[in-house]
Formats: sequence, C-alpha cells, structure tokens
Amino acid sequence: MFSRFTPIRGAFVWSFLGSTLRLSRLPWLWIAVAITGCDSGEVSLDPETAGPAWSDLTLIVVDDPEWAAVARRLQGEWKARTGSNLTVREIGQEELLVGSVAGDVVVYAPSELGELAESGRILPLSSEWEQSPELGWPDLFLALRQQQARWGSEVYAAPLGTPVFICLYRADLFDQWKLKPPETWTDYQRLVEKLAALSPEETSDIPAWSPVLEPLGPDWGGKLLLARAAAYARHPDQFSTLFNIDSLEPLIVGPPFVRALEELVAARKLATRSGFTPAQVFASFRRGECALAITWPVVEGQSEADDASAILPAAAAWQFISLPGSRDVYNGRRSTWSRRNPEEDDPHVPLLGIGGNIASVLTTSENVDAARRLLAWLSSGKVGERFAGVSPSSAPYRTSQVGTETQWTNMELPAGVKTKFEEVVEASLTRQHVLLCPRIPGWREYLTALDQAVDAAVNGESSPQDALQHAAERWGEITEELGLESQRTAYRHSTGMSGN
Repeated sequence: MFSRFTPIRGAFVWSFLGSTLRLSRLPWLWIAVAITGCDSGEVSLDPETAGPAWSDLTLIVVDDPEWAAVARRLQGEWKARTGSNLTVREIGQEELLVGSVAGDVVVYAPSELGELAESGRILPLSSEWEQSPELGWPDLFLALRQQQARWGSEVYAAPLGTPVFICLYRADLFDQWKLKPPETWTDYQRLVEKLAALSPEETSDIPAWSPVLEPLGPDWGGKLLLARAAAYARHPDQFSTLFNIDSLEPLIVGPPFVRALEELVAARKLATRSGFTPAQVFASFRRGECALAITWPVVEGQSEADDASAILPAAAAWQFISLPGSRDVYNGRRSTWSRRNPEEDDPHVPLLGIGGNIASVLTTSENVDAARRLLAWLSSGKVGERFAGVSPSSAPYRTSQVGTETQWTNMELPAGVKTKFEEVVEASLTRQHVLLCPRIPGWREYLTALDQAVDAAVNGESSPQDALQHAAERWGEITEELGLESQRTAYRHSTGMSGN
C-alpha cells in the first residue's frame, strides 16, 4: 500500500475503479482512495468521498474522564469534516460488562478485550482494514499491533497508548557513586544492595532517602511480580506462560515466578518505604528521595505548575532505561533453566497491559464502516497527540510520535529527558517477545489472588513458594467457577491462537 499517491497514480486508481468495481461493495478500497495525500499522522474525512453514507455516531469512553473531555472538544471538528454528529458518553467498567452497551466505538482498558471479544460485543477490524493506509498499521509499535490489538488470529482493537514499567535512575548520583545502570535482574539486585550499603554521610543531604522504590501499593503487587518474572518465564519457543495452554493449570507456582518473588522480597527489605502506586513512586523519585525506581513518568491529581521550579533543574539528571532482563530463561517443557542466545534472543521481556486505552467497534453499531473510520481517526498520529498527557496512562504508541514536541506526560520535562522516555517506550514496545497481563474473563480475580500472594511474601506471612502455591490454587478455583472449557478457549485466543 502507498501512504501517499502521486497525481498519476491517483488518476489511474480512479480510472480503474470507475470501470471495473463498485466502491460501495469494497469499503477498504474507498478508504485507500480517501487518504490521498495522507499518512499515518493524518486521516482524511471527506464527507463527499465515495462510499457508505455518514451517520451520527456514539463514542463510549470507559472510566477515563480526562480522555472523554478531550474527545468532546473534537466533536466540532468531526462535525465539520463529516457533516455528522459525534456523541461522547462515559460509563464505568461495571456497566460495560453487565450487558450490551449501545454505541458505535468503545474506548476501554486493554484488560477488558477478552471479555468483550469472547462475549461477541465487539467486531474484528478485518484483514482489509489492517492493511488499510488509513489505519496506519505499520506505524504502530510492533508489540501493540501484533499482541495487544489481537484476539485469536484477528485484530479487534486500535491502540491508543499504553504505559510500560521502566527503570528510572539519577545519573548524577550514579556518577558520583560510580555505579552502572542494570542490564539484568541480577545486576539490579546487586545495585540495590550497593545503594543500601551507602553510609549515612553519603545520603545525608537526600530527604526521606530510600535506595529503591517499587510500586507495591494496592492492585500493583501482582503486576510488579509479572513484570519481574517476564524475562524468566517467557520462553521464545512456548505459548504457555501464565497457564498451561492445554490443561489451563496455573504456572505461577513454577520456578520463574518463585525466583522473581524471592528477588522482589529481597529488594523490598532494603527499601525504607513501600506501599506506593506508580504515581507515588514517581512523585518520590522526582523529589529526589531515591536513586532508583520502577515506574514511569505518571502524575495524578497534581498540576505540573505546582512545583515545576523545583522539578526542572533536577530532571536534567534523570535517565530512563528498559526494565532489566535475564540471560536465564525457564524451559517449561523440559523443566529446566537455559541460557539465552545473546545474538538471537532478547533478554528483555516487557509486561504489556498494565494500563492505557484501546478502541473497538461495537456490534451495536448501525454504520460499521463509519465507526471504523472514527476509530482510525482517533488512533491516527496527529489526533492521538491531542490526548497526550491528559491521562495517567498516556504514552506514545506510534513510531511517528517519537521525537515530536508533544508532551506525553502531564508535566514539563527537558527536551533530552522527554526524548529518552519516548525512545525507551519505543524500545520496550518493539520487542519481539512480551508478556501480557491477564486479559481473559475473570482477570481481576486472578490478579487479586496474585496481589495477595505478593503481600503475604513481602510481609513475611508466607514464603514466596507457599504464597504462590496458594495463589495458584485460587486461580484454579476461579477457572472452575467461570468454566474450564470457556476459559481455556479464551486463554488460547489471548496468546494469538485461533479456534478452541
């Protein structure tokens, strides 16, 4: 597909279509013609374009009032471009899941994709749409288009931005103490031990000092464990990571997860504070209270103007790197650890789906083609940048958005720091292998059990092995409650497999 037509090419296409095809029966072809002169950053919405008639549309936004507010500011532009009205309606997750929601396009958390797809409430985009230049599919980061947007073998959603855990560290302090940023989780643990061993004199001018901070607050312990275990558990030759693909037996009690939880507990013992959300971890980091943190630049409930004068000078020393990886990976089929091939197998495995938004076309839409065009417009690079920094889950999701002047966090950052953040997000989301957070029906219950296991291990109430054993038993109960066969089918679809 060409992302930009020359006049000669355009004339040829019009001639060919006019003599041999009926545009009204081939929506993907009228889309391709409609985007003449456009790329992934700009979608043409000409109401005179040949194809299905425009009609009024309803956009459903789930649990993201900041995102919905920006969408409402785009209603006039949509009206001017298409001649049709766009209604923006906000609902909560409970309303989304209890039954059918009337509308055309829904914007929601990636974790809900399985529930909506398995219950038949959203439509796949079709292979023609995936190839359409209007959707700009190749411009999306690899992991988003190949993993997050798919259910089974089909594309069901357009990514709108998703955060990933990354490592933040103070380059000025690392230089002062002659420390190196970590490449692996083994490096990370040794680094935390070195930071914890610093003398009081070396850290006396750092208020509320903690060597490291990690998000272990409510609803985050399980996700942090999955992020730490991803590089250990995600073997490149295996589909099964969280469950056995055939029996749906939970795998979270296996060696990679036990190892990750043991390391998490060891790091927590060296931190002087805990119980933070990612936003609280970042707030502490930006105040200079730690040298190393796992989070991302997320600000909640605070204007960037509140303390900008205090933030900006120190921010010049911030550095972002991908979450540590591992040269060791567990082979579940052989029940043994092996070493990754450094030339073929990336040691970094990001965790995908900890937040963010995706968009899908609802089965209740009475004009699916117009709804697909709305979805493509919202996901396009230029329109997508209008939503940058408005939500805690804001992050670039297209290659064309990296290195722009757009602020993807709702606080000002020095240009070099901002660009580094975007580059680390891009590096994380263009890796071949990722681990997806649970997104099958019942995902909340599964993660709650994992949260409880992490809490028990961190608080010394249970060994990591016993805590995960209890969580695995609870996962089995959840599966039985929801139906083994349906859950097995959903998990296979979650990994990209088709059929039952």
